[in-house]
Amino acid sequence: MNNPVSIQRSVVSGQRSVVSGQWSAVSGQRSVVSGQLMLFKSTDLVAWHRLEACDVRHKLIRDTLIAECLHNPHEWDLRDSQSREL
Repeated sequence: MNNPVSIQRSVVSGQRSVVSGQWSAVSGQRSVVSGQLMLFKSTDLVAWHRLEACDVRHKLIRDTLIAECLHNPHEWDLRDSQSREL
């Protein structure tokens, strides 16, 4: 018969290895599933940084346009002359 204590110990050590695997997966050094080193592709990192830069750029453009509209509302009137007469 198997000793229940030894079975319980193996389960606990298995849980520890899973926790350790999850920690290393969070740090980006190991994959929990395969246990092999897992590095992010440089193209993915470049794409992510481009996305962030694009998002920041669009927010700056938007904020600049809003500030200019508030500062000079007549210059930024987008209605045509017919709608102004109504």
